[in-house]
Amino acid sequence: MSAILENSPRLIRRNADIYLHRRPDGTADACITCKRPAGKVCSLDYPLAPALKASVSVQFPSYLLPQWATLQSSASAMILGFRRTI
Repeated sequence: MSAILENSPRLIRRNADIYLHRRPDGTADACITCKRPAGKVCSLDYPLAPALKASVSVQFPSYLLPQWATLQSSASAMILGFRRTI
């Protein structure tokens, strides 16, 4: 698991594990929900950019959980690449 998630709260529910990533000021900026049993699907939910007032949800296999930050960065770059400049 990535170092960032090692220190984050892990909420355990009956059929899912929930991880929160927090900024240094304590506000949550990403939520990851992994369905159980292990080997199933995780969902990463985070705000895209405050100016856009949009949020993103990315689903991925749970074995990619250690790379969650890379997935977030790649998804954001792809989406923002569609942004139009006026």
